[in-house]
Amino acid sequence: MARGTIITRTTKKGEKRYYTALWIETPDGGKDQIWRTFDRKRAAEDYLDEESKKAREGEYIEPSHMKFKDFTAEWIEKYPKLAKRPMKPSTFAGYCSVIDKHLNPFFGMMNLGQIRAATIDKDFRAQLPEGLAENTKRNILMLLRTILQSAAEWDLLPGNPFTARRKVRVPASPREKKGRALNPEEIKKLIDTCEGETKTIVAATLLTGMRRAEVFGLRESDIDLEKNLIHIQQTIFWKQGKTWKPEEQGPVFVAPKSKASVRKIDLSPTLRKMLLEHRLRKGNSEGLVFANPDGSPRDPRSFAKYEFRPAVKKAELGALRFHDLRHTFGSLKIAQNEDLLYVCRQMGHSSINITVDIYGHLLRETNPEAAARTDAMIFGKNSAAC
Repeated sequence: MARGTIITRTTKKGEKRYYTALWIETPDGGKDQIWRTFDRKRAAEDYLDEESKKAREGEYIEPSHMKFKDFTAEWIEKYPKLAKRPMKPSTFAGYCSVIDKHLNPFFGMMNLGQIRAATIDKDFRAQLPEGLAENTKRNILMLLRTILQSAAEWDLLPGNPFTARRKVRVPASPREKKGRALNPEEIKKLIDTCEGETKTIVAATLLTGMRRAEVFGLRESDIDLEKNLIHIQQTIFWKQGKTWKPEEQGPVFVAPKSKASVRKIDLSPTLRKMLLEHRLRKGNSEGLVFANPDGSPRDPRSFAKYEFRPAVKKAELGALRFHDLRHTFGSLKIAQNEDLLYVCRQMGHSSINITVDIYGHLLRETNPEAAARTDAMIFGKNSAAC
């Protein structure tokens, strides 16, 4: 059986708080006491009624005394195998990083049953490092919610604190940060500064909008020179760091970021010529397009550090990320008044809303010619206002 009580206290600010104490009989004949805090008395009463009913009907799940850090160790081993879709190495590495840097340092020594919505919403959020991007904070909280949901589904918690009556506030997903877009003069300056394979890689990124992992995962068989198309069908990921054992580290090829990322990109005449010349210099029409002399994959991060950044510095273009080449491609397409859906598909965005969020500020707000074309469609080409 379960019985409980409500204790009312007033804070220094004069606000009332309602503390519920719920006593649960444990299987060994002892008793366990669970405390929760509510801002409204009715919420406290409803909670006691619901939990007491669960205990009477045998549905009550006693909060686990398992340490959070022990559960995350088990979770990171089991969850990837239970997920609906195969987890990509980059996602796995990101989860491990968030757990090690943010979740375990705060929750690690807590019992799972001690974690409350208020603990997450006030204490945990307050201690996150200043200057942390809102999107990063959101990702941290979303991962914590997923972990606690697994604890609830595995009968270690009666419920997920994120879905309790007092819900945890998760920041809304912010718009993707806009990057820098080069103008045509800057593009030519950068390409002219680069040499050899570096030039081809930079040009290929600028003229296709491919992501870095797509560029270095591109195979010769993915280029259709007859139809002037590039097929994006795989990306490269480099397993590095303590997330993987030494024997597991190295490059792996994985599916693109999303279903929309599996796409066909139109090949421009200039890039077609450059890729063909690159293939002839290489003397190999098989394997990766951009590879080491022995045919092994190139590390994208090493390329960015030792080839791309020096080229940018030599071209005197200031701060420029490799990803800005992709952003330049999208901006150029918008400047050409290309159809927004076409731009979305060429870039592999999962939704046209993403394209609008990133490039919407570049769209024309007024277009008198469009209004005139509407007149012509309805009233004829020689129509004029009466």
